[in-house]
Amino acid sequence: MNNTFKTTLKNIIIFIALLLVTIYVVFKKEDFHDILGIISDTNPLFLLLGFVTMFAFFCVQAINTKALFKSLGEHIPFFKMLKFVFIEFFFSAITPASTGGQPVEIYYMSKEKIPVSKSTLVLLIQICSYQFAVLFYTILGAIIMPSVLTGIVKYFFIYGVIINIIVIFSMGLCIFSSRTAAKIVKFFMKVAEFFHLKKIVNKKDSIISGLEKYQEGSKYIKTHKIEFFKSMGRALIQLCCHFIITYFVYRALGLSKFNIIEISSMQAIFYAASGCVPLPGSIGISELIYLNIYEPIFGLEFLRPAMLLNLGTSFYIFVIISVFFVLYASIKKRKD
Repeated sequence: MNNTFKTTLKNIIIFIALLLVTIYVVFKKEDFHDILGIISDTNPLFLLLGFVTMFAFFCVQAINTKALFKSLGEHIPFFKMLKFVFIEFFFSAITPASTGGQPVEIYYMSKEKIPVSKSTLVLLIQICSYQFAVLFYTILGAIIMPSVLTGIVKYFFIYGVIINIIVIFSMGLCIFSSRTAAKIVKFFMKVAEFFHLKKIVNKKDSIISGLEKYQEGSKYIKTHKIEFFKSMGRALIQLCCHFIITYFVYRALGLSKFNIIEISSMQAIFYAASGCVPLPGSIGISELIYLNIYEPIFGLEFLRPAMLLNLGTSFYIFVIISVFFVLYASIKKRKD
């Protein structure tokens, strides 16, 4: 059993364990039969719309990635790219703070003769676009629905926004000011050497190599400005697909007081507050934040059924679907 398989299996076990603990904590005082009764009375058309919209989320990402590869001279079929997107989603879901998705995606791409240099660059540009889109919707959501930012939600939201800004600033620094970034790296390496932090010092070469990839990103943006802005536009559409799912769940339960803009804004706040938590799939924290944000919208009667439907439609079902893509890719890799 190799180390990669062991790590993946460990992450899956942690993911399932956290899920089971969360279900117990959230529903231990609830009558599950009543919850299932409410779910069975939902409007299936709106639930279907939620599922289709989330599937569109993956399709837009596949289209975006395919277009970026095309700009580099790599023509990859849409369905093959969709497979890679689901693989990324699965490994992001089972690793803390979604850190495992892109590296594994690059690995599977390399097994299908896609140059690592190009896949790394494409995913870098995609991450830049996505993070800008997240920050845009986060700020917009806070402007439209500031009343949501209370209690525990406020603190997780601030944490999420700070992390997002740090990521964007760091990436921008590495891309557009590689000399400054190199000086900062050298400074921290000296600090690490002084304190005998061997694990960090040993990663010096890989960090410098990473900076070189960011330099390639700078060259790409300078020579493909239009494609970069198109990528940002597609990222905005992609996130829009994700954020409107809660509205369809809301309507599926027969509710209509709040409009699609208000609920989508709340979902953007939820995404920012829960997305940077260093747990696989943000399990546990996501549910806690969800209950705090959406109680005024769904009320106590519909709150937990709504959470099951929402997270099930936008996350758990697609984690299961992504498993099949991972298995298919793994079997194909072994045959090759």
